[in-house]
Amino acid sequence: MASFDRATLFLALVAFGALHAAAGKKLDDFGTGCDQSKAAQADCAGGLVCLNSTCAPCRSDSDCEGGYVCKFDSSASPEAYLCKRYSMFEDMRFGDVAATVLSFLGAMLAAGGGVGGGGLFVPIFILVIGLTAYEAVPLSQAMIFGGGLVNYIMNYQAHHPTVPSRPLINYEAAIMLEPLMLAGTVIGVLANTVFPQWLIVVLLVLVLAYASRRTYK
Repeated sequence: MASFDRATLFLALVAFGALHAAAGKKLDDFGTGCDQSKAAQADCAGGLVCLNSTCAPCRSDSDCEGGYVCKFDSSASPEAYLCKRYSMFEDMRFGDVAATVLSFLGAMLAAGGGVGGGGLFVPIFILVIGLTAYEAVPLSQAMIFGGGLVNYIMNYQAHHPTVPSRPLINYEAAIMLEPLMLAGTVIGVLANTVFPQWLIVVLLVLVLAYASRRTYK
């Protein structure tokens, strides 16, 4: 019973963090100036495009960069037509199939190694599909959430290998670590929307390089 109570508290903390992190998209660049000599979406975030040197909603698919279509987004604030990625199931490409297979293999390695898998998924999405860092990171987080949920369900009723009376998951440690992890996640989500794309990629490379070096040792 105590194990059930700790598990319930742990899941409540996770749900609390998810609700606070899942905020609607705010079009902070709306109406700001941009360099029209660059790519249409280079200086404008959130799906806006550079029209007449001003970040504004798109008017047609031709306003968007390759791989994007102009669609109405009711979740944006304010509601607007924004450049969004084409629907994968409407236009399946080789990169999509390759990324799906590589993600499947990466998920197996991540689950077997006890890691989230973001270090595998993000490079796959950027290099194979051609997503930006702004797009690859949230998609990776969604996949990690699904994988983590499956792993938790599979380990929920498992017992400690040397102390059968205890659950395999140490809920005391999880409850202690979860609040700070959720706080860091919220900050990371905000940083992903504020930092320039090159900085996100540089930080990702540094983290992966350090993790690889520690793993090799």
